[in-house]
Amino acid sequence: TVNYLIRPNMTISGWVGPEYTSTKTVAGIPILGQIYYVTNYSSLWSTSFGATFGWQSLRNSVVAAYAHQVSDGGGVLATVQMNSVNGYYHRMLTKKMDLTLGGQYFRDVSTTVSSRSYDSFSISAGLSYKLAKSLSATAQYNRQSRNQSNTILIGPNTSNANIVGVTVNYTWNHPLG
Repeated sequence: TVNYLIRPNMTISGWVGPEYTSTKTVAGIPILGQIYYVTNYSSLWSTSFGATFGWQSLRNSVVAAYAHQVSDGGGVLATVQMNSVNGYYHRMLTKKMDLTLGGQYFRDVSTTVSSRSYDSFSISAGLSYKLAKSLSATAQYNRQSRNQSNTILIGPNTSNANIVGVTVNYTWNHPLG
């Protein structure tokens, strides 16, 4: 890992390293009322790497990141090679109000069956307002689009969602003892 302070308000960091993955896949195949199990073992050496960039000023901040690494696949594809890109912009509009905009894209490709993949894209916006010293409210919007290819048994799958939310937060800043 390398961290570099470009300026007092700007940083960049990066990392690189080897990853070893060992996978055991067991599939049950029903034949004439019996279930026969097929076991497959696979292993993979790969290089993982990533970078993060951050910048901030008095009222604004930006963060952008990229990563390429082995991941758990989020329970959808099991072990995957993941490529992810995300970025966020934060703006203090007033002393009490903040705006946050963000986006994320990631692509997962199965380490055992390369034709299986999962793509996800989302954009988000949030507006926070400080109601009192320890009380704030946030309104959020998130648009998500997901595509899964070569899904076993059910075929390709695409889903889209618009998510709207409102939260009220109370911060407890008192010692317990």
